[in-house]
Amino acid sequence: MRCLAATAGETPLHLAIAQGRLATVARLLAYGADVNRPDDQGRLPLDLARAQRQRPDGRDIVRLLERNGARTGADTAINPSITTQEKPE
Repeated sequence: MRCLAATAGETPLHLAIAQGRLATVARLLAYGADVNRPDDQGRLPLDLARAQRQRPDGRDIVRLLERNGARTGADTAINPSITTQEKPE
């Protein structure tokens, strides 16, 4: 199994999405992972998932995140209060 290390403030959700692990994404969401928490570079889980949607399970991950209230960076740029955790300055 290939493992990615968190290097830019990625959450476990970011890492599961990057690895295309649908079951892990579902489990993290079931345990309360924040679908709108950005990494240190401001990337949101849904943006990452959309970039990965051509991979196996990629579209299913996008749909799962959307069903759980995920927003895109474009959404949060219009209304910053959408994210549930403010990014430190």
